[in-house]
Parts: sequence; C-alpha cells; structure tokens
Amino acid sequence: MATGATGPAPTGATGGQATGATGGNGATGATGSNDERLRTFKIPEKYAKETWAKEVKSAEDLWSKMAGAQKVLGKDKVVLPGENASKEELDAFYKRMGRPDNPEGYEFKSIDELKEVERNVELDHGMKKILHEEGVSKAKGERIIAKSEALLM
Repeated sequence: MATGATGPAPTGATGGQATGATGGNGATGATGSNDERLRTFKIPEKYAKETWAKEVKSAEDLWSKMAGAQKVLGKDKVVLPGENASKEELDAFYKRMGRPDNPEGYEFKSIDELKEVERNVELDHGMKKILHEEGVSKAKGERIIAKSEALLM
C-alpha cells in the first residue's frame, strides 16, 4: 500500500508514495520536473524535416506555432463567389484577382510586328470593356490581347 498518500493512488502508481507527493519513490508517471519533461520532447519522425518543426523544442513551442497558424489561416483568403453572388461580391472577387478598377486600367501595347500599325482605339476600348465585365485581371487581359494580335501575323 502507498505510504504517505491519502485516497487511491493515481493510475500508474506501482508502490511507494503516489505521484506528486514529495519525496516519493517507486511511483511511475509524471515524476520529473517540467524542465526534465521538456528536454525529452520529441518531434514525430514524419514531421522532423519540416521547416517549422525545426523551431519546435517543447510543447509550448508547438502550441505557439499552432496559435500563429490559426491567426494566419483565412486571414487573406479569397472566397469564390457562388452562382447567386451579387454584383458587389463579384466586383470584390475580381478586384482581389487583379482586375483593374475600370476598363481603362488595361494597357494594350502593340507587338513588335504591328508597331507601325495605328491601334484601333474603338476596338481597344471595346476589348477593355469586355475584359473588365468578365473579371479578367490586368496582366491576363494584356497577355490575351498580345497573343490575339500575334495570331494576325
């Protein structure tokens, strides 16, 4: 029977005083100091080579990493608008994806082979309007126009 302990011994006690009692001997379980337990903290092998895991030396570090990850998750997420999205929701989405604020935000530059040909301002304006209405990003819209002009050659 455990000496010096009152009530039932905690699970894992094998004799002597119960875990947690001062001067105990023979008990198994969390008998070491916090420092001792932290020194034996081990990252599972499947995560050991992960960059983030190299910074984890204790359970406290792991919890700190988890708290940081939770703050970052979803912070800058882009939500795809659903079928019934409003114009405002679509506009916000397109803006996040790089669409200019208005059709004139696209800049069309003639490819080298067409440098001498005057640009069709009406056609350019119409294409800018279409690209903007369809939510095309500035970079993608300008690439589409350059590639379509290359087809003319």
